[in-house]
This record gives sequence, C-alpha cells and structure tokens, in this order.
Amino acid sequence: MNRLSVLLVALAAGLAACNLPGVAQTQAPSPPGDCYYVWASHDLPDLSREVNRALSKMDPAVTGSAHAFGEDCIDAAGNSVFLTKETDFRVTVQVGSLRDEAALGFWIVKVMAVIEGLPPAGVPGPQPGRVEFTFQKNKNEVLHIQVSIQEYRDLEPGISGAELLRHFQPPP
Repeated sequence: MNRLSVLLVALAAGLAACNLPGVAQTQAPSPPGDCYYVWASHDLPDLSREVNRALSKMDPAVTGSAHAFGEDCIDAAGNSVFLTKETDFRVTVQVGSLRDEAALGFWIVKVMAVIEGLPPAGVPGPQPGRVEFTFQKNKNEVLHIQVSIQEYRDLEPGISGAELLRHFQPPP
C-alpha cells in the first residue's frame, strides 16, 4: 500500500470510531499494524499566525490561535497517525466591560467573520469546530463563551449584539 492509501484507510477507521453524526457507521478496515485511538489536539502554528494576523488588523488587542482536534491512531510500535476531526479556535478579546452584552455580541460577529473568511482548504477536518472566546476586562474578570461554528452558521440571519451573546451564553 502506498502512503496515501494507508492514510485514507486510517482516516476512514478514525471517522468510524468517532461516531460522527451523519457519517455512516460501516466496518472500516483497520490501518496496517492495528492501532488504538486516543483523543488528541495538535497546534496549527501556520493557521494560528494567519488568524492572529487577521484579528490584529481588526484590533491589536485581539489574539487567537488554532488547533486540530481528533484522534491519534497509535500502533503497537508506538507509531502515531493523527486523524483530524475538526479545527477549533481560541480567541481572547480585551474589553472595557463584561456587562456590555451588545459589545460582546458585536465581537462575536467580527471574530466569526474572520474565522468564516479563512480558506476552507487551510482549515483541516471534516466537520466545523468551535471558537472558544475569552473576554477579558482584567486578569481577574474574565468571561468564557464557546461558539459552535455550525450552530453560528445555522442562526437566523441578522442576529447580533446582546441577542447573539445570550444565544451562546444564556443568563443563569
């Protein structure tokens, strides 16, 4: 088997093991040497630089990074092949207030426009990932919000501001 065939077999086995919605669960052939799967994340330094460049053009106080989430397929000899499930992003936004829901929702829209504007070929994985926002007023005042990229895409057009924020961070 050539390298591409081995990778495709490993990818098919990894996707079957992931139990992804919408992916037919068929008996995929095992990669050569059999392997076991371990959830894993791998940094994506080139994509992180691209995301940071785009975010800093928007505002120098906004930073971001990207990492691939998936599984390491590890064989008995300890060799590993990483199978990407999705690409996730982490974004930190410095804000004046954590109570200004309209402003926080505005930042979600602006950052998601950057993420959605990335070339699809440069964002690994068969399914959309998520964006983990950290809104930070200072070292001690922080708000974390997780935005599913697919859920964001499925929103009613025009939702923004406080309504958007509350969609992803409902009040207690």
